[in-house]
Amino acid sequence: MKDLGEAKVILGLEIRRDKALGTLKLSQGKYAAQVLEKFGMAKCNPIGTPLEVVLQLDKADESDDALPYREAVGNLMYLMVRTRPDLAFAIGKLSQFVSCYGKEHWAAIKRVLRYVKGSMVFNKNSSCVLQSYSDTDWAGEHETRRSTTGFSFIFGGAAVSWGSKLQQMGALSTMEAEYMALSEARKEAVWLNKLVQSVATQGLRTESSGGPINIKVDNSRCIDFSKKLRRAQAH
Repeated sequence: MKDLGEAKVILGLEIRRDKALGTLKLSQGKYAAQVLEKFGMAKCNPIGTPLEVVLQLDKADESDDALPYREAVGNLMYLMVRTRPDLAFAIGKLSQFVSCYGKEHWAAIKRVLRYVKGSMVFNKNSSCVLQSYSDTDWAGEHETRRSTTGFSFIFGGAAVSWGSKLQQMGALSTMEAEYMALSEARKEAVWLNKLVQSVATQGLRTESSGGPINIKVDNSRCIDFSKKLRRAQAH
């Protein structure tokens, strides 16, 4: 057995360390470029969003095997689970059609590839504060009318935890869907906050105080409902 030193690339995941600055950066830039080249999208025009806002897809009666749809979904999913949480919703939606896809599904995948092309580099800050965001698309799944929960946690300028999945039951209002998403984010926040505090005791520079994490939500009724519950619990 031979010691090859510190790892620099593992299964397409690039690792860059700077011990002087105390930073560790993960990237899949080369892998993303290879995926674009593989599906003939290396010279495509980039786009700012992975999916159309009101995109509604139906299962095709028969899959078009001439289209490399399954392979594209698999390649993008590997990118998503490693370093690209911004692809989670799009891939979660498009992966539902890997056994029944057609040209409209392939067009949607090509849009995701165009988005990857235009988002190879992100400018991030290095704030050591745990930030959280929660959101949902009320009744976005038009066949079952279920909503999709989405949340992300940012620390040191990078996403450290994220999730995007269908809710287990249908919500009767946007407030209800948003509150269910917030509940999932809150459970993750409790664990992450304890993790950050335990690491902070080992010398990590962090501005986190150990208090509650502010989870940002864009639904005023959900925020008001959460505040009422908090006041009720205080009494």
